[in-house]
Amino acid sequence: MGFWRHCFIIMEISELVQIVKDAICICEAKIQENSNMVLSEADLERHLSNVISSLLEQIPNNEFVVHNQISHYPQKDNVIKKRRDSQVDILIMKDTDIQKADFLSKGFVYAGDSIAMELKYIRKNSSYTGINNDLRKSSFLFDKPHKCEFFVIDLIEDESKRNGVEKCFDDYRNNPLIHTFIITKPSNNQNQ
Repeated sequence: MGFWRHCFIIMEISELVQIVKDAICICEAKIQENSNMVLSEADLERHLSNVISSLLEQIPNNEFVVHNQISHYPQKDNVIKKRRDSQVDILIMKDTDIQKADFLSKGFVYAGDSIAMELKYIRKNSSYTGINNDLRKSSFLFDKPHKCEFFVIDLIEDESKRNGVEKCFDDYRNNPLIHTFIITKPSNNQNQ
């Protein structure tokens, strides 16, 4: 029975991965129609979270929900380190897998299957440091007994930044648990 339960979880996460990919495409299309809908990274986070939530609501018996700015402590044992870098922009998880942990600032630990997402808004003068820091989070997100897939989505407003972002992604492309996306925001004068 354990084998079949494990297969069901993998199938469930793979379906969830496809929903997230669909949501990214929907969000990108909306940004292409109206670039002013996203003026900050927080706007991108909000819009993408809303699209994912909307798609999840259409699935019968779905247990996954979307949360923002949640600390994710993927420890194999019961020792939980209080690390700021455990926080991700979007975490798609099951509320039933939340465990109470009064010693942490938010009072809980999430220990279950999930999709963790990091978003960056890359402007013309932005450096790539934030992207590299986000990608390094993968080193501990996968260090756990639960299945986790990791998305890094970068919104660029200047095509000249694409090669730099792609270069940041290069070392992570062979990991099947890491999904990288670049969304291009058209300049404001193209929408007028």
